Amino acid sequence: MKTAIGHAALLLAGVLLAAHPAGAEGTSDFDNAALYNASCAPCHGPTGMGGGPVAAALKKPLPMIATLTRRHGGTFPSEYVHRIIDGRAEVTAHGSRVMPVWGAVLNATHYGDGKEHSAKVMIDALVEHIKRLQIE
Repeated sequence: MKTAIGHAALLLAGVLLAAHPAGAEGTSDFDNAALYNASCAPCHGPTGMGGGPVAAALKKPLPMIATLTRRHGGTFPSEYVHRIIDGRAEVTAHGSRVMPVWGAVLNATHYGDGKEHSAKVMIDALVEHIKRLQIE
């Protein structure tokens, strides 16, 4: 499993370097989808309903992220999703975290004073794409 996550992190780094040049202020819809496909789809599947190629290697079934709005009373929990993706601020009381800490990975792919901002922009792009995946 660690190898698969490592490969996903390397793939994400390549997508970030290609799809989001240093200094860019935002991301396009294409970038959002590319980020999601590189970082989330291997486990959560391309539609957020599960079934990604890495999911079978995990011990616990993954939540269907396309149903977050439904599971949160009809409102998409943007801040919650951001914290889950970032992972650096979340404290897990029930053992080690399985999902990669994308905040640290995204932060490591950028350099200089703006790296925290760049990581936040990328996480915001992922959150926005996951919001678009929501089903009724």
